[in-house]
Amino acid sequence: DAFRGVLYPLLADPSAGGWTALQSWDPEAGRGALLAFRQQAGADNQTIALRNVPPGRTFDLYEAPSGAFVRTVTSTELSSGLTITLPATNTAKVLLIQPRT
Repeated sequence: DAFRGVLYPLLADPSAGGWTALQSWDPEAGRGALLAFRQQAGADNQTIALRNVPPGRTFDLYEAPSGAFVRTVTSTELSSGLTITLPATNTAKVLLIQPRT
């Protein structure tokens, strides 16, 4: 379910070799996934702002594929940007974003 809906390219073009990201988003349900990729970027941290996040809500973040709970965030935090850390180059992180009930 996290990979249905609109797919937004975020950050730089993947061919640039730095950080890039994709946001899979169901705007009606207000849920989806963030896929972050550190290719050959020097920095191990990147702030990634999501698009089309409904205001005034709270969301739970889970690591994929493990399903481990990461933390709870607000609409403002998603829209302003999540800081993603990937210590090694050529690695990725996937976060599932679920509205808090």
